[in-house]
Amino acid sequence: MSRLGSREQQKGELPRDRLLFLLVLFVPVLYTLFTSHVWEDFFITFRCSTNWIDGHGFVYNPGERVQAFSSPLTALLLGLFYFLSGRAGYVPALEAFRVLSIVLFGSAGIILFRLLRQNRIPAWGQFGFLLLYVLEIKTIAFVTNGMETGLVLFFLALTFSVLLSDISHKWLYLGIGGGGLLLSRADGVVFFAVTLAASLMCNSKLRTQFSALLKGGTLAGVIYLPWILWSWHYYGSPIPQTAIAKAVPLILPSAGVFLQQLFYLSANAYYPIYVEFGGWPLLIRYPLQVAGLICLGYWLLPTPDRFGRTTSLIFFLICLYFSFIMVFPWYVPPLTLFGSLTLISCVLGLNQRVSGRWIYVVRTISCIFLTTLFGTLLFILIHSFREMKIQQTEVETGNRIQIGEWLGQNVKKDEIVYLEPIGYIGYFSQAKIRDYPGITSPDVVRLRNEKKVNYLTAIPFIQPDWIVLRLRETKAAAGIPAIRQNYAFAKSFSAADRLQKYENVPGAPYLYYDAVFLVLKKKH
Repeated sequence: MSRLGSREQQKGELPRDRLLFLLVLFVPVLYTLFTSHVWEDFFITFRCSTNWIDGHGFVYNPGERVQAFSSPLTALLLGLFYFLSGRAGYVPALEAFRVLSIVLFGSAGIILFRLLRQNRIPAWGQFGFLLLYVLEIKTIAFVTNGMETGLVLFFLALTFSVLLSDISHKWLYLGIGGGGLLLSRADGVVFFAVTLAASLMCNSKLRTQFSALLKGGTLAGVIYLPWILWSWHYYGSPIPQTAIAKAVPLILPSAGVFLQQLFYLSANAYYPIYVEFGGWPLLIRYPLQVAGLICLGYWLLPTPDRFGRTTSLIFFLICLYFSFIMVFPWYVPPLTLFGSLTLISCVLGLNQRVSGRWIYVVRTISCIFLTTLFGTLLFILIHSFREMKIQQTEVETGNRIQIGEWLGQNVKKDEIVYLEPIGYIGYFSQAKIRDYPGITSPDVVRLRNEKKVNYLTAIPFIQPDWIVLRLRETKAAAGIPAIRQNYAFAKSFSAADRLQKYENVPGAPYLYYDAVFLVLKKKH
């Protein structure tokens, strides 16, 4: 009777889960339709993919074997979509990848929704998690704008859901999740290892299933091994150039600085995209900082909440990893994922373990906190829709694409263009690129290591034919004699005047960061 009842219950839950799946897709689809946002780094990967399909090698600059992308799976999928679309440019391939990414995002949400249900989290907690999941702007943006985030979240959710269940019969899914993570991000192995380590520490039953863990881990390695061997043979190194270029010296901070870093990283799980540029009301930071602190330290509390302590420990370990690398906004969604699971589990645990007259106080505080958090995330989401639409319309389409197309018409075949934001400009110019910090350029990384050069002081060594600089960078470049004497102004591109017509836009300083560019040409 119990099995029959369980089957009937599952049949009843299936239509609801399908409906929830469609509802989860609503926000990313709406974001895509409203903003048409395409992230800068998409075009770096896509240029490599098109060169591969067009017969120029799986590289950024034809003839230079450099792995200029971080996600092998994204690059392979974009190449496949480009080929299936008849090599019709970036739009069909991007739209196909967006559809896949959004579907995987929705699937990850339902996988974790079911995991919460299996762990006896009440319905309000399950729906509360989904609400946090779809309201966080960095997750929504990077799932839809051409980055690998949808892939990462799906394989991470699959891996975690298996580790928190009886994996003796699910090791195959563990291997697929782990292998997918390794192929989806250069540091996917870190997310896989962190999730596995925290699950082992908080779940004594998992430690007895060594055979299944070994099978799953071996399968993950087998899935990833062909790419390792091929990239090692083709590029000369299994480590992507993106990881090498963005590596920073390992400097152990003081205890105070380290704690400040952890505090910022924990709150950054819910901050707006590039919040460090400013322009957002200070009040939005407080509920996000409280949420971050809860996620960061919940695993230390002596609570029987195994699920919440596991997700909190994963959150802490990811923050620990982030504190030693250069963190960009598209790195953060996995952190947000485990933070949202932790918050729901923490609030539920507090409400279950408090009794007597204190229960009303705890429930009131919990209600106020969650309502404030949901409201803050909704505020950020709504205004980020507008911010990213303006960014795409005025800065990307109206400025950086124009720079790329102009360079494509004026740069000769063997001339070198040097710049930092190579995504849009590099793709639409199809010029030979040297970049800082060296994502496509190992010679720039060598200069950084040997000569200790920065973005501008590297120019006399590289001696490019063209330089693209932001306005503030040209002022600094004028103070370097080799640049002032050997380069002349060629053209300027500005979106600053157009941006001034938009009023009261939170995050506006970010819009102005790439608003004005000057192109310099080498004197012959």
